[in-house]
Amino acid sequence: MFSPTRGQAYFDSQPGKIVQNERRRKRVKHICPICQYDELFEEPYDEDGVGSDEICPCCGFQFGCDDFPEKEEQIKNWRKKWIASGCKWFSCTRTAPSN
Repeated sequence: MFSPTRGQAYFDSQPGKIVQNERRRKRVKHICPICQYDELFEEPYDEDGVGSDEICPCCGFQFGCDDFPEKEEQIKNWRKKWIASGCKWFSCTRTAPSN
C-alpha cells in the first residue's frame, strides 16, 4: 500500500506503480470509439480485443457488454442511437466537460 512518507526505494520495488505514475505524467488518453470522449479511465479494449467493462460517462456504452455479439456493428448502432438522441451526457456522477 502506498504511503506518502515512503521514498524512491518503495517505488523501485513496485514497478507497476512507476508505470501508473508515468502514465499520469504523460496524460495518456483513452478514447471512446462511439463518442470520442477522451477521459476514459482505461483503454476500451485490450490488445486481444477484450472489453474493459468500463461505462463511458458520455454515451453510456459499456465495453465488453454492449458490444456483444458483433462489436463493430454494435458500435455503429450505438453511435447512431446516441447521435439521434441528441448526444446527451450519460453519467449522473461524472460532470460533462465544459467545451
